[in-house]
Amino acid sequence: MSSPATERLFSLTRPGSVALIGASPDSTRPATRVLRGLLRGPDRALFPVNPRYESVLGVPCVPELAALPGPPDLTVVAVRAEAVLDTVRAAADVGARSFLVFSSGFAETDSDGARRQVELRTLADERGLTMIGPNSLGLIDFGERFYCSFASILDGGHALPAGPVALVTQSGAIGSYVYLMAQARGLGLSHMISTGNEVALEASEVGTMLLDDPRVGAIALYTEGVRSGARMVELCERAGAAGVPVVVLRGGDSDRGRAAAQSHTGALAGSARVSDAVLARHGAVCVHTPEDLVTACAAATSGRPAMAPPSGLAVLSISGGGGVLVSDACARWGIPMATFSQRTIEALRPMLPAYGSPVNPVDLTATLLFAPDAPFARCMELIEADESVGELVVFLGAGGDVGPQVAERIVAGVRELRLRCSVIWLGVADDVAAILDRGGVPVFRGIEECIRPIALMARAGAPDRAPERIQVRSAEPRDISSVDPSDPVGAYLAGLAHAVLNEDESKHALGLAGFTDLPPRLVLAPGDPTAGVELGYPLVVKLLARDVPHKSKVGGVRVGIGDPAALAEAVEAVTEAGRIAVGADRVQGVLVEQMAPTGIEVIVGMATDPAYGRVLALGPGGVLAELIDDVTIVLPPATPEQVRSALGGSRLERLLGADHDLDALCALVARLSRLAADGLPGVRELDLNPVLVHREGLSIVDGLITKDPAEEPPDPPE
Repeated sequence: MSSPATERLFSLTRPGSVALIGASPDSTRPATRVLRGLLRGPDRALFPVNPRYESVLGVPCVPELAALPGPPDLTVVAVRAEAVLDTVRAAADVGARSFLVFSSGFAETDSDGARRQVELRTLADERGLTMIGPNSLGLIDFGERFYCSFASILDGGHALPAGPVALVTQSGAIGSYVYLMAQARGLGLSHMISTGNEVALEASEVGTMLLDDPRVGAIALYTEGVRSGARMVELCERAGAAGVPVVVLRGGDSDRGRAAAQSHTGALAGSARVSDAVLARHGAVCVHTPEDLVTACAAATSGRPAMAPPSGLAVLSISGGGGVLVSDACARWGIPMATFSQRTIEALRPMLPAYGSPVNPVDLTATLLFAPDAPFARCMELIEADESVGELVVFLGAGGDVGPQVAERIVAGVRELRLRCSVIWLGVADDVAAILDRGGVPVFRGIEECIRPIALMARAGAPDRAPERIQVRSAEPRDISSVDPSDPVGAYLAGLAHAVLNEDESKHALGLAGFTDLPPRLVLAPGDPTAGVELGYPLVVKLLARDVPHKSKVGGVRVGIGDPAALAEAVEAVTEAGRIAVGADRVQGVLVEQMAPTGIEVIVGMATDPAYGRVLALGPGGVLAELIDDVTIVLPPATPEQVRSALGGSRLERLLGADHDLDALCALVARLSRLAADGLPGVRELDLNPVLVHREGLSIVDGLITKDPAEEPPDPPE
């Protein structure tokens, strides 16, 4: 008995009957192009719906939906945008439940289009409709020869071979480009589904449905935004359980999430970084180019295991310089190089000339490689047998007349290997590349284009990335009005009316939450005397004003205060700076705090991603935050060990080095991650900037908590 997901999938990709609204004798019309494609596949009931014509492409027309012999399994809608809503409603009235909407002119255009899209989504939700689009290029099931698309790849009527990769793409054009690149690599697709504006079904939902098809060996996604992080995680988890790799190419996220007005953390995190962190945690491969998408899918469906730590990459090169360049690329992308055992080195040594190198990267030298009796395959076998090797890359260049013979020998050698092997061949001739492609050996014309996807796949498969699954929470904050009175942090936050807490309020909440690394402080109201301050010099003086979250920008911070006279002057100076910046009535007072010891400045914070919920971000603080784009995303909850693993290889880790207390920082981030997962009701962002990491311990020098904007009271009437 099939599942509901399978039934929905089959209604889209294996319908017994299709109604095409918008088909006409005009051969350029999308619905007409689709009808031509459907006629190339197996027989099924096809119904062009058009009262003005008797037939289209020899298929009799029906004048209206009510004239259909029964509800169609799939309804294709290709009418002007203004008519889509009424058309879908009329089809639903006669029992249609699955729709493919080609029409553009929705949220991708203007406010009227956005309104139409909301109305279409509402209708789909109310009627329980399965819908792809609008603004879709269509869908193809290659194995079933179901060509329900007006894509140009269907032009010419030639055979479209099927394969194991299901491609789900928001952009139909990108889907066509990926298809053509996959074809050139000898990689076939099982499906190509263009989700368009995703009014009802997201790409991740379609991908999850495709997991019910046994022909699908990998899911490839191109997405320009994720509405539901939970659905994306569900796809990754179900795919992982089924042993189906998921490869994601994301576009359009570069600036998303970077406009946070109050907190550095929201700007640092950004949906692109968060998406990468979540997907990698759940085993997906995140790539950055269509070329890498094809490469990763080809590797994922090759039947050979991916490299995973602690194994490393081995390089077999005809050039010492080539081996160095590949090693440098591996270092840039964080790929460990395999360290051969002495046994492997000694076995390789007699096969190489005296000026060759049996140490990774192995330098075969060009003379040996091109010699007819060169033990090339034996070298590969010895390298693969070393326990430190997880993947092999062969580096070559030029080749001349012997290029085809070398390619044949590589194919023969790789055929006997268990591990994956790629070839970087600079200046490779087309006929040589074709030999490797036909032999199932991926060949690359550049070093980076080979190493980059290997790094991305290895990163997704790293065991420390996914020992436990995170709970993806709704972007909606929990209702602060229903907080447990026994929760001191929640009760305190619930008692504050404003959305943006000042520094003293933020630090008080942190203290209630168990953070002890807060320098001693006190608050002076405007005009209070300073004579009674007894915190111990040197001191820091800061402006308290909710409208000035970044105090140093307006002159609201004085540091290194060494005596009572300097303290009185500093209090007056920052108070005046506040009056100038926001007016006297907005100045709440002055925070006087014991100055923390010197240390490395770090930003630690929590932000709420619109798709994936709460995440943590950390990186270099102070002026370094502007100069070094080094941000580590931590997904709550996390242990100190997981935080340290996430920081591995980062610039922040190198900046702290062995002279600063990295353990204390990891413990702080882990505590905050537990709060992000289980506490802090109503908090949207929490920004600790800077945290000073000392040789021993750390100090939370500044803190800012921002509650959900819904908690902000309305402005008083003028």
